[in-house]
Amino acid sequence: MPNSSVTPLAWSQRDPRLDFWRGLCLIDMLLVHLVYEGLIFPGFVGELLGQWMRFAAGGFIFVAGLSIAVIYLPRMRDPARRRSARQGLGRRAIYLLLVHYAASLSFVLVSPLREYYGPFPSTAGLVLDVLLLRQGNDLLLFYVVMVALCPLLLELLRGGRTTVLLVGVCVIAFALGSAYPDALTLSIQHNFPVVTWQALFVAGMIVGKYLPGYDALSRRRRIATTAGSSLALLVLSALAFGGECGWGFMDSAWLFSKSPLSALEALRYLLWILTLMGASDLLWSRIRSSGLVALAGQLGRKSLAVYIAHVWVVALIIAVAWRVPGWGPWQGLLALAAIVLLWGWARWLEQWEQWRRNERLFTLSEMSSRLRGLLPDRATAGICASAGVAMAMMLSVHRMMPAPVMESPLHAVVRGAAIAGADDAPGFEVDANTDILPDPPVPLDMTPGVERA
Repeated sequence: MPNSSVTPLAWSQRDPRLDFWRGLCLIDMLLVHLVYEGLIFPGFVGELLGQWMRFAAGGFIFVAGLSIAVIYLPRMRDPARRRSARQGLGRRAIYLLLVHYAASLSFVLVSPLREYYGPFPSTAGLVLDVLLLRQGNDLLLFYVVMVALCPLLLELLRGGRTTVLLVGVCVIAFALGSAYPDALTLSIQHNFPVVTWQALFVAGMIVGKYLPGYDALSRRRRIATTAGSSLALLVLSALAFGGECGWGFMDSAWLFSKSPLSALEALRYLLWILTLMGASDLLWSRIRSSGLVALAGQLGRKSLAVYIAHVWVVALIIAVAWRVPGWGPWQGLLALAAIVLLWGWARWLEQWEQWRRNERLFTLSEMSSRLRGLLPDRATAGICASAGVAMAMMLSVHRMMPAPVMESPLHAVVRGAAIAGADDAPGFEVDANTDILPDPPVPLDMTPGVERA
């Protein structure tokens, strides 16, 4: 029977599953970056989060394309709304570019938390480098380019034959990008070049086009589809990480590369997000009111703001972790504090926007009640205050202690090569799949620690 747990939505309504899937990608992104920045997790949890369950980068891009197709494709099919849809996408691309500029400049302030204190370029030079796209965050810039191309992509997606044409063009572009990684790529796009990562974005758009048809399938067919993607994901994961588990016959990690993106790594990302989507869709009637869906949905509704804020949260949590090395595996609890901080930020933003929507001219006697609308509710305030107090206590206990010498794996490799007098110290190129952010080079590399996801 068709999927009765998902009610068909009008074009103006929001599908809560999209927010949930985006939120899952953001949580995974946060945890992966904490792992690769050096946060200690108990036992095999760190390897599980950092390798086997790593899907955030590809999943986030895939869901972005999926969301645009779900929202804008019905409008592009309606001649009365087609022009406004194109204009809306154009405005969105410009907005994302402005956010890219602001975020890239703000990430400089994260450097003290990373214990990097300069030298920095002049203010004018820094602003000029950001404006000319010589410095900054490459993932946001990727979204700027793809959203700007979306009117054309949606036009091709409207028809059947043109969809096949779109798939062919994207496959050719991916092949060329894999063979020539620097082609049509700006200097700052070393992690997310458009020519390769567009494949996951367009794949999301194609799935978004056929999502209503998938919802109409019988439960048996949806179970078979999810089981197939799960099995394929298990096989690919064993090929990618089996060598690290001592399965020598499965050691094919060299086929899975994020920078540049290989075909098998892109397929692994795709299978991960399809498996999550299929499993959550099958269980939606049972989990839609759960705390996990509420948490992830809250993050997903404010995905852009949460993505930017997670860079700050990761830097803050790692700064605390470096002060408490004696915690050992208990440092993993700081990951929960990081999730709570992001959830509180998203919750406050949503309340603030609701207050703005209800804003009107008011008298001075109403000012206090209006301003109270900006404050979080008791539950949000209590959870965020508890996390803040806990972190403040940890910092106060260790404020007189010098920061211990703790090195991430990449720092240790670079320093070891330097001590050994190697002329080919690996630096940023130790492992294309590691992508841990070391101390920024001179004059400055403002790309935050968000590459490995």
